[in-house]
Amino acid sequence: MADYKKIAELLLRGVSRRNIADAFNTSSKTITKINKYISENNITLKELSVLTEDELRDSISPKKEYLKKKARPELADVHKKLAAGAAIKETWIHYIEQYQALNIETLSYTRYFELVNDNERDLRATEDRDLRPGDMVIAKWLNRSVEMVTEEGDAWKAYVFMVYFPVSRHFFLFGAKAKDAVSTERIIADSFKTLRAVPRCLVLDNCRCFWANNGRSRQELDHLLIHYGFTVMHLEQISSKAADEFCDTAKHVEKLVRTQIYPSLPQLEGFLSDIQEESAESNVNKRFSRQKLFEDEISFMTPAPNRYEPYTEENVSIQPNLHVYFAGTYYSVPYSAYREGKTVAVHAYADRIEIWDRGAMIAVHGRTSDRYRTEVTHMPPPDKLGSMPWNSVRLKRWASGIGPETYRVICGIIKRQAIEQQGYMKCIAIMNMVDRYGARKLEEACAGVSDAAVPQAYKIIRELLQKQ
Repeated sequence: MADYKKIAELLLRGVSRRNIADAFNTSSKTITKINKYISENNITLKELSVLTEDELRDSISPKKEYLKKKARPELADVHKKLAAGAAIKETWIHYIEQYQALNIETLSYTRYFELVNDNERDLRATEDRDLRPGDMVIAKWLNRSVEMVTEEGDAWKAYVFMVYFPVSRHFFLFGAKAKDAVSTERIIADSFKTLRAVPRCLVLDNCRCFWANNGRSRQELDHLLIHYGFTVMHLEQISSKAADEFCDTAKHVEKLVRTQIYPSLPQLEGFLSDIQEESAESNVNKRFSRQKLFEDEISFMTPAPNRYEPYTEENVSIQPNLHVYFAGTYYSVPYSAYREGKTVAVHAYADRIEIWDRGAMIAVHGRTSDRYRTEVTHMPPPDKLGSMPWNSVRLKRWASGIGPETYRVICGIIKRQAIEQQGYMKCIAIMNMVDRYGARKLEEACAGVSDAAVPQAYKIIRELLQKQ
C-alpha cells in the first residue's frame, strides 16, 4: 500500500513523479491524485507534518470516505434470505427501505450487488450458482472395494461409503464389511444423528441395494425417507456441474484409499478419517476453509428427528385369540381392536415389535422367540368375554358338536391355559381337522390323547390321523 504522506513530502520537495513512482513502486495515477490534493489545498511541509497517514489518506481518497458514510448491508442476513430463495433485487429493496427510514445514505445497486456477490462466492466451493445450501446431500458407495489382509494372512474385501455436501464439497467417509441396504441405512442414520440436521433431498448414486429387481424401492428406503422427511433423487437428475464436482471428489478419494492394504476395519476407518479431516481443513478461498463452508451449509438444513431405526413392515390379520402371528410368535393386541378378518401393520425392529392400526400404534412388545407374548390388559375382562366373537363357550359348543372325546380334549386345553386366549388357536386347529378327516376319525384320534398328554394334544392327534 502506498505511503501517501511520504509521497506528498517528496512532491513538496520537488522530486519528480517518475523517481517517486520508481522508488515506491506506485502508479502515476496515485501520485497525480496526491499532487492534486496538495495543490488545491495549498498544503505546505509544515501543515503536512501535523497530519497523520490515515487523515491524509481519508482526505485524498474519496472512495474510502464514500464507504465510511454509506451504510453497508448485513451480509449474513442477506445470505440467509438468498439461501431461502429470495432474489438479490428483493434484498436490495429491503436494504434501501431499512436505512432510508433511518435517514442514512445507502449504496447504489451496483455497489450493493458487488459486495453481496463477492460474499456469496466466498461462501461456496461449488461452481453451481443455483445450488442452495441445505438443498441436498449425495450418498454413494465408492465403485471399487478395498483390499483387506489380516495379520494372519486372511484376505477379504471392505467397502467405503461417502456422504457428500455439494455446496461446501465437504464429505464424510465410512468403512463397512457389507455393501447392502442394512449397512446403507445404518451409515445414513449415523450421519444425520451426528449432524443433527437433514437436507430437503437425498441424492443416491450406486446404492442399488435400495431397489428391488422390479425397479421399485425397498421397504428400507421408504421407511428412511418417511422418517427424515426428504425426497430422493438419482445423480442424473441434478445439475451437471454439481454431479461432475461430486464425481471428481469421489474419484480422488477412491484413488487415495486404494494406495494401501489394511489389516482391519478400524485401521481403514482411521485412514478415512485422516482424508476427511485434511479436506475439511483446506482453504477454499482467502476467507474460509471447507469446514467453515460446511458449517454454513448445514445451518440451512432442518433439525433432524430422533435417530432412525431400521425395521421391516408386514400386514397381518388379528387372530381369534386376540394376537397377531409374526415370525413364529403370537403378540397380543387390545381386544377392542379385534374385527373378523381385520389386518394391522407389524413394524419389526431389532429389539421390539410395534403393532399399528390406521396410523396409530396400538401395541408394543419386546421381541422374543417364545410362542406367546401377551399383555394381560389386552385381554377382555370377564364381563366382556361373553360378547367377544371368539370365547371358550363358542369353542366348547363347537367341540361338543363333533363328539365327547373332542370336547374332553378342548376343555382340557382351555383349562390348562393361564391366559385363556393362548389356547384358542390350538383348539381351532384341532377342530378344523374334521374337514379333512371327518368327525369319526377325529374322535378316535382324540380318544388316543390321555388327560396328562393334553398339552401336546395337537401334535399327537395330527400324527395319529396321518397314520390312518
